[in-house]
Amino acid sequence: MRLCSAPESSAEDALRFCERALDEGGRRLDARNRALLNFNAGVAALALSRNAHAVERLSEAIRLQPRMTAAYVSRAQAHEAGGRIEAALADYESAIAADPNDPGAHLGRGALLADQGAYEAAVVDLGRAIALQPDWAASFFERGRAHYALGDYTSAERDFSAVIARSPRDATAWINRGEARLAGGMARAGNDFDRAVLLAPEWGGAYYARGRFHERSGATDAANADFLRAYQLGHNAPDLVARVKALSGG
Repeated sequence: MRLCSAPESSAEDALRFCERALDEGGRRLDARNRALLNFNAGVAALALSRNAHAVERLSEAIRLQPRMTAAYVSRAQAHEAGGRIEAALADYESAIAADPNDPGAHLGRGALLADQGAYEAAVVDLGRAIALQPDWAASFFERGRAHYALGDYTSAERDFSAVIARSPRDATAWINRGEARLAGGMARAGNDFDRAVLLAPEWGGAYYARGRFHERSGATDAANADFLRAYQLGHNAPDLVARVKALSGG
């Protein structure tokens, strides 16, 4: 898809440029170009969290080009961000109907289904996304999350390993693989939590995750040190303040 402005432009600039082009071009533009301008305006509005505006522009793009798969996917994301889950699912359905081989549509629907607790259906969609585009770490990450929720820790570990292979500096992927290994009784879980801290030494979430691992392993002193560091870095886990207060004697 052609953008409305240079790639380094801000979303605000892109939105302004697209809408000015639509205002000035009017009916002189053919349907395809008006659809592209509306699409890019909608994507820019979505990036700015202006979800209602995004839906308006993307709906116009779809009216002009009813088989524009990317517009359905982006509008689904805007609906999802606004909490309109049924509308988002309907748009993902339309995207897949327009192009059954679009990996982004399957990824989007699969991730949303996982968020809604429909994990088995999510695994199917995400598997399709992976088959169509095996280079995307996000599809493996979401499928790993679904497998974990289903209690299939071996498959979850395999998916998070695939994420790490594609994005080795993603600390969250290391934490998730550690959790899958720990839940499945696999060895080397501790190494994954250590790697997450090494990759993100200023992220409290990494220390908190490792602290919980140490706690479950019976390494109380190491756990307390990690919880204190997570607190110092501003991590906001609900139980963290109570843990730190207990360490300091109330």
